[in-house]
Amino acid sequence: AKALEAARTQLPAARAAYAAAQAKLSGARQREAATADAVEQATAASIAAEERVLAAEDTIAEMNGQIGDLARAGYNQGPYAELAAVLSAKTPSDFADQLEAIRAVSRSQNKTLSDLQAAKADLALASIQAQQALETSEALLDAVLSAVAVPVVAKDEHHRYVLVNAATVRFHGRPPEELLGPLTAGWVVEEE
Repeated sequence: AKALEAARTQLPAARAAYAAAQAKLSGARQREAATADAVEQATAASIAAEERVLAAEDTIAEMNGQIGDLARAGYNQGPYAELAAVLSAKTPSDFADQLEAIRAVSRSQNKTLSDLQAAKADLALASIQAQQALETSEALLDAVLSAVAVPVVAKDEHHRYVLVNAATVRFHGRPPEELLGPLTAGWVVEEE
C-alpha cells in the first residue's frame, strides 16, 4: 500500500516531466523541419547561382567569338577600302556615296565593337556577382548543416554521399573524406 501511495504522489511529477519532454520533442521536430527547409532553400540558391555562373561564362565565350569575328572582318576589309572606293567610282557623286557607305560601315563596326566590349564587361560583372552569390549560398548551407544535430546527407544518382554534416560523421564514426564519394551500400554503424 505504501508503494502504491508513493507511486500516486509521484504521478503528477511524472506527468509533468512527460509533458515537458513532449514539448521539447515537438520543438525539436519544428526546428528540424525549419532546418530542412533552410537546407533546401540554400541548396536551391546554390544551384541557381551555379547556373547563372555557367550561363555568364557561356555568354562571355559567345561574345569573345563575336569580337573575334568582328576583328577578322575589319582586318579583311583592310586599310585600302577607301582607296578601292576612289578607284571604282565613275562619278564624283558615286565616289561620295561609296566613301560614305564605307565610313558608315566603319562607324557601325566601331559601335558594335564598343557595344560588345560593354556587354562583355557587364557579363564579367554578372559572372563575378553570380560566383559571389554561389559562395554565399554555399556558406549558408555549410552553416545550416553545421547547426543541425541530426545526420543530414545528400547522395548522387549512384548512391554516393556528396554532402555530409558533422552529425553524419559522428553517426558513422568515419572522417568526411571516407564518407564522400564511395558507394554506401552495405555500410553499417559500428556498435560501441
